[in-house]
Amino acid sequence: MKTYRISRPYAAIILVGAPLLIALFGWMLIQPLLPGPLDPFLAETYWLFGPMAAVLVLTGVAGIIDVFNGRFVIDEDRVYAVSVIFRRELLFNEILGFTVDDRYITIKPVNRNRKKIKISLSYADSHEIVQWLADRYPDLDLENASQEDDDIISFSSGWSQEERETRLGKAVKVVRVLNVTAILVMQVLALTGVILTPLAVVAAVKWSGGLIRYNERKYSVLPHVFFALLFPCMSICLRSILDYELIEYGSAWRVALPVLGVLLIVVFSGRSGFRFSKPVHYVEAAVIAAFFLAYSYGTVTALNAALDRSAPVEYRAIVTGKRISSGKTTSYYLELSPWGPRTEKEEIFVSSDQYEEYGEGEELTVSTQNGFFGIQWFYVD
Repeated sequence: MKTYRISRPYAAIILVGAPLLIALFGWMLIQPLLPGPLDPFLAETYWLFGPMAAVLVLTGVAGIIDVFNGRFVIDEDRVYAVSVIFRRELLFNEILGFTVDDRYITIKPVNRNRKKIKISLSYADSHEIVQWLADRYPDLDLENASQEDDDIISFSSGWSQEERETRLGKAVKVVRVLNVTAILVMQVLALTGVILTPLAVVAAVKWSGGLIRYNERKYSVLPHVFFALLFPCMSICLRSILDYELIEYGSAWRVALPVLGVLLIVVFSGRSGFRFSKPVHYVEAAVIAAFFLAYSYGTVTALNAALDRSAPVEYRAIVTGKRISSGKTTSYYLELSPWGPRTEKEEIFVSSDQYEEYGEGEELTVSTQNGFFGIQWFYVD
């Protein structure tokens, strides 16, 4: 019998980093319970970041426990792993094979009703585990790569080997251009580029007939556009949240969700590269769908303001308070008296110049517009 545990360097990192993770996101999690005004950005996005913070706090706690309790054991007739919340084991004759990625060794059972065992590569002497498995069981990653080669040949039937290589070479070049474009639009935050890049990604995947994937797969020769999609989708979403104040957020989702539906139909129809034959494939699809959810909301909100030609309606409000929030970035907020459709005091995010321009007790103008898509929004003149 041999037991493997988390290596000392990784254990040290966890024992130092996990308490910091717990403190940081624990503070974010309890913000609504603390006295005083809640950061407007956090108030508007707590439905998203609150659950994320809770997950990260629990992850930190689990990491600390796992340092002391987690282990993988090769016994006389079985292997088993013990973690924070479970103990899983497989007899030698119940093992189908294994896979190795950049984080885990995964031991898969013959019977799909049994749970697979995942061993972190942060375990000391994890290479011994890989070698022990390789001496006894097949590497399923290699088998999957062989299956992908067969898939390429099947959907490109009628192409010669030379034609397949030529089209694959073009697909690689297209993906390279998309990745560079995504990085550039992230740097300059050009609205048109950020909006058009994900659409170009979808068009490229469709054009490739399956030679371009949305996500990366181990041992695959096919190029992927994961990061070319991730960067602009997250960028347009965050930019919209920070730059545009909406009167009522439900109206934005009433427009964004139909846009999302159309995008997902296009993305998942035809030769999209998604097999949907294993649970992990559904997870991959859900991640890509989440990117397009962020993209749909951000694009609708940004275009709603950028294309808006309605006449602004002006209201007067009094600055009743000011504050600066400092962290990785500095944010500026003004607390305003009730105005127009706002019946209570509220904080709004402003630029540093606007923060310096208005003092407490001073009056300012808040303008509202109907929005290109009928999504009312407002801004401080």
